[in-house]
Amino acid sequence: MAKVSAGIQFKSNIKLVRKGLENLRTAVPKIGNHRGLEAATEIARRMAKPGKKMTYPAKWDSIKQKIKVIIMIMRKQGSLPYIRTGAHGRGWKAERTSSGAKAYTNVKGDKYLHGTMRDEHQGAMFVGRYVILRQVYDAVVAGLPKRIKESLKKVPHA
Repeated sequence: MAKVSAGIQFKSNIKLVRKGLENLRTAVPKIGNHRGLEAATEIARRMAKPGKKMTYPAKWDSIKQKIKVIIMIMRKQGSLPYIRTGAHGRGWKAERTSSGAKAYTNVKGDKYLHGTMRDEHQGAMFVGRYVILRQVYDAVVAGLPKRIKESLKKVPHA
C-alpha cells in the first residue's frame, strides 16, 4: 500500500501585509469623509427642490407679516403676484470641512420655508409645500455609520 500525503505551504510577505494595513489605516477616514460629503450633497439636492405651488388665499402668520412681504415683493418685482426667481434652489450648497461635510444655504428667509435643525416650525404659508430640514437630514443620515453621522455637520440655523 502506498502512502498518500498532502501538504499545504503558506508563504507570507510581511512587507506586503504591513503596507496593506497602512494603506487601510489612511483609506478608512478618506472613505468616511467621502460618504459624509455624499450625504451632505444629497441633503442639499433634496432641500433645493422647489416647493409646491402657492394656494390662495395665502395663510399668513400675521397682518404685520403680510404687509412686510407685500411691500418687499413690490420693491423687488414691481407687481403682484410673486414670481419665483430660483434663488432658493441655487442657494443650497454642500462642501467638505476639516471634520466631515456640511450642507447649508445663505438665502435669507429659508428658515421659514424649511424650519431649522433645532426647530421644525415653518411659516404658515409654507406648511405642506416645502420639505422640513430636520426630516430630510434624519432620512439621509439614517443609513450612515455612526462615526460618519457624528462628523457630518448639521445645517446652521439662520
